[in-house]
Amino acid sequence: MKRHLGLIFSILFFLFAALQYNDPDPWLWIVIYGVVSILSFLQWKNIISDKVLLLFCIGFFVASLSYAPEIISWAQKGFPNIAGEMKTENPHIELVRETLGLAIACICLFFLYKISRPKSF
Repeated sequence: MKRHLGLIFSILFFLFAALQYNDPDPWLWIVIYGVVSILSFLQWKNIISDKVLLLFCIGFFVASLSYAPEIISWAQKGFPNIAGEMKTENPHIELVRETLGLAIACICLFFLYKISRPKSF
């Protein structure tokens, strides 16, 4: 299973990218999820450095930190539902979803980094 994790992530993030066409900012998320898909595929084929995976993981983590005020605001409101429709009076829905998307990308890349690291004896 570990051996094929890169392929699984590649397919999943390709599908995530394909589903972004109706997002308020589709090209940003198509690119982000597309990059994760490509990196995952390259990891599966063993043609990418573990350091590159870690670099992108850190980049996505830093980007997700920029959403911290929105996450705090969402928490202060009692964690209202984010599964509903995006409306102008509920902008936290899109911001929380974007934060979670970056977090998922970061976690997946970190797993790929961990399994790609050379084994130390």
